[in-house]
Amino acid sequence: MREEAPQKSKSHGFDACLLAVLFFGLYASLGQEVFYKADGQQVLQLYRDGQMAWPYHPLYLPLLTGFEKLARPLGLSPYRVALLFSAFCTALGLCFGKVALSRFGLNRQLSLVAAILAGLAPPVFFFATVVELPGPLFGAAGLAFWLSARIYSRPSVPAAALLALGTSFAAGMHSSGHLLTGLLILHLLGRDAARRRGWWPSPKALGLCAFAFWLHLGLLFALSWLYARLGFDASPERSLAFLQHGFGSSQSPTLLPMLLWREWLWPFLPLSLLLLFPLGRRDLRAPTLAMLLALLPYWVLALLLLGNEDERGAYFLPLALPAAGLIAQYFRLRGTLVWILLSAGFGVLAIRTHESRKDHSSFAAAVERELGSEDGLVFVADGAEWSSMLIHQWDRDFIQLLLQVKGIPFEWPHAPNLRGAIEEGLRPMALRFVEDLVARRRRGQRLLLSAGALKLLNQPVLRHCILEAIYQRFELRRNTGAGGPLFELVPAGR
Repeated sequence: MREEAPQKSKSHGFDACLLAVLFFGLYASLGQEVFYKADGQQVLQLYRDGQMAWPYHPLYLPLLTGFEKLARPLGLSPYRVALLFSAFCTALGLCFGKVALSRFGLNRQLSLVAAILAGLAPPVFFFATVVELPGPLFGAAGLAFWLSARIYSRPSVPAAALLALGTSFAAGMHSSGHLLTGLLILHLLGRDAARRRGWWPSPKALGLCAFAFWLHLGLLFALSWLYARLGFDASPERSLAFLQHGFGSSQSPTLLPMLLWREWLWPFLPLSLLLLFPLGRRDLRAPTLAMLLALLPYWVLALLLLGNEDERGAYFLPLALPAAGLIAQYFRLRGTLVWILLSAGFGVLAIRTHESRKDHSSFAAAVERELGSEDGLVFVADGAEWSSMLIHQWDRDFIQLLLQVKGIPFEWPHAPNLRGAIEEGLRPMALRFVEDLVARRRRGQRLLLSAGALKLLNQPVLRHCILEAIYQRFELRRNTGAGGPLFELVPAGR
């Protein structure tokens, strides 16, 4: 049975908007009160410090700032606003994806259930409920997917140019968006070949896709210049370096089988296995093979970027929409509904399991019990303490010490002359730091150290150069009454 021709009726637009509203409500209601990994903490800290510069992902912070201004009348905390930003972008990606699938030939019902299947794929579901970059990237990927569908339904040079702009926008949201160009072009060419009932797309489709590809490369440099003019710290070299070296993990090819399982097959179940079934249908074989071919650059990216770092399929999210479309075409309406229910169960389980394993509230509660309405400065160091303050004590004055001592060695070098150079370099900083603490205390501000902060300051170099300077002016008292691991700096002799 063939799918109906792409439609432009109002019903598709209405369905897409309603789908986005419902999924936004679902994602927002399940927003997690814990961070996933350090990117979420870093982005909120940068936002707190008023910085827009993030060289690898230059558009995230400016767009989050704009979203926060729109949401400001709601009186929400910045953490909650960032959660809603992830939910909103993901839901918007589904809206664009639904319309795109209709342009690729899926009828009203199939395009709807395909978008639902993509929205409930466990990694998509998960990253829509945390403060991280993959959710907003999914929104940009959905926009680019829709622009690729416009080439399929109405091929033209302007449509190809818009696709290049869309993939460049996605790359600005996250550097891995550069791979979208290859993914969407391969999917588009596979669809075009299937429409021609063969294995080879039309020369016109090939030419437009080549134009979109080269224009994307050109925009990589042009937009980097624009970002620099706007004050964003971005460059093609830094984006590509991030994709090549990532977290600095092992990049041995022997990791490839494990990465395929860990980042695609397992997290995207059942969608990842269901994608193999359309190979059995002649009219879906070419686009399905194209999709499987598009997996290869993402697989290599996982090796270069992640290595042993488990990311729950975060970098494979853009594959969800085109894959779900092929699956819905193969299994039809009833079969796809079964897989939707299974995906939803896996997704909710992943969210609840992750949230229950972390405690990002108890430290903030201890600070609240200790300070109450008093003015205080809290020093934190480990991730849980930092997360707790960002989520629950945003309005408090707090400092993440790890960011302040970045670049300082914690252990003494073996060479004696280097030790003297380190001491000489840190002495002015330590004196300024202590004088600032004294001034804060005179203004009536209490000074609290977390257990993690005290542990950090007890590292050999920091203890000798900074903590001993603090002890010349302050005494350390453990506050046990608040029920939390807090230490207070009080003026010496009191």
